[in-house]
Amino acid sequence: MQKINSSWWKALLFGLALIIGYKLLDNVPKIVGYVRAVVDILTPFFIGGALAFFLHKPVNKVNGWIQKTPAAFVRKRSMTLALTAVYAVFLVAIYFFIRFFVEAIYENIAEIIANWEAISARSMEIFNHVDIPQKQEWLDKINEFLTHLLETEVLLKAGHIVGGVASSLVSVFTGVIISIYMISEKESLKALLKRGLQVIFRPLRAAKVQLYTRRLSDMFYSYFTGLAMDAIVVGAISTVFYIIFDAPYPWLLGLIVAVGNMIPFFGPIVAALVIGLVCLVALGPTQALWVLVFQLVLGQLDGNLLQPKILGNSVGISPFWVIFSVVFFGGIWGPFGMLLGVPLVAAIRMMVLTPIGFTE
Repeated sequence: MQKINSSWWKALLFGLALIIGYKLLDNVPKIVGYVRAVVDILTPFFIGGALAFFLHKPVNKVNGWIQKTPAAFVRKRSMTLALTAVYAVFLVAIYFFIRFFVEAIYENIAEIIANWEAISARSMEIFNHVDIPQKQEWLDKINEFLTHLLETEVLLKAGHIVGGVASSLVSVFTGVIISIYMISEKESLKALLKRGLQVIFRPLRAAKVQLYTRRLSDMFYSYFTGLAMDAIVVGAISTVFYIIFDAPYPWLLGLIVAVGNMIPFFGPIVAALVIGLVCLVALGPTQALWVLVFQLVLGQLDGNLLQPKILGNSVGISPFWVIFSVVFFGGIWGPFGMLLGVPLVAAIRMMVLTPIGFTE
């Protein structure tokens, strides 16, 4: 019996791929709807995975301390005690964050809404003395946008926002429970993933994937935990300065500094400009200049002292690639791309320039 030429099989598979691709394109809205539904269902697992990723090392550290105790009864329950201790601290921190910080931010935003007419008038008065091409057109557009943002009909949507927050809280609570189980069953999950890699890849390639995954996991963990710590420190210092300096909306401005500090290169610059404009309108040019001087000095101290100590060499890429990653991924994914761009480029660099020396 004559064998079928392999080129016929290739042509047949290619034709089937074209048909499947056409049908997929023809049903894109349905597919997108299915994907969104699946993502919504799996959201608690995404949240749980993120929490487990960032909390598993503190749990392991506490577990190691408990294992050193002489009491056998305590050592047998070390993981349960470690999980209880770490999650108790985590939940207490979240409570105080919501109880004090979020409430202060809410009060600052409410103050802006209540005084919006005066703020708008003061802004117009200041910028009327500045010679900018098409100045009035820009001012009218900005005023129209911000006024619409603060209109009553927009504020009436708060009910929908509250509903979304309530739904999110349910997902977060479920995610916390899932993360506890993920950490407590970490070894069995790692064994399952290892077995899955061995099924998909040949042994040496599976070992490569495991090593790369471990390296990338350590890099992402170091980068994001360090970045969060640095942002908290810089935001706290800024907030204290604004309170002492009697700047308007100190908690909101401190939050802007903290968030801006998490976006490399461009974030601190944009944050400083926004804060400078707010202080210019509220306090006048002299005080606004002092605020900008403070932000400049704090930025230099952070870039040369705090960040090297906290972040260390967690990503190890040059300033050029930092700027490229922020611009490129920011253009694709917006603010999340600006935040994720640097570790993504560092991950690509790691896999390209530091290959693992296995041979098949």
